[in-house]
Amino acid sequence: MAYQGALIGASVEQGWAETLKLLRDAFPWRPSYVWRGDPVKAFAEVIRVAPDAATEALQSFFPLLRGAIAALSTSGTPSQP
Repeated sequence: MAYQGALIGASVEQGWAETLKLLRDAFPWRPSYVWRGDPVKAFAEVIRVAPDAATEALQSFFPLLRGAIAALSTSGTPSQP
């Protein structure tokens, strides 16, 4: 709910920043990321090069947030679920 609240009125860039914070909470940094790779950093690169693919991936992993996530690639104002 805090994530959805943070997206209300956020720009697209702010929305993606909030999404990366949510992912970091889900995947806290671990020393093994040094050699295995950091999944949040990798996802940030996907956002940069293919935001529509990033949106699709999030929608499939977080179905309850589909309305809020869909707004990340379409406008700066997410829809209310």
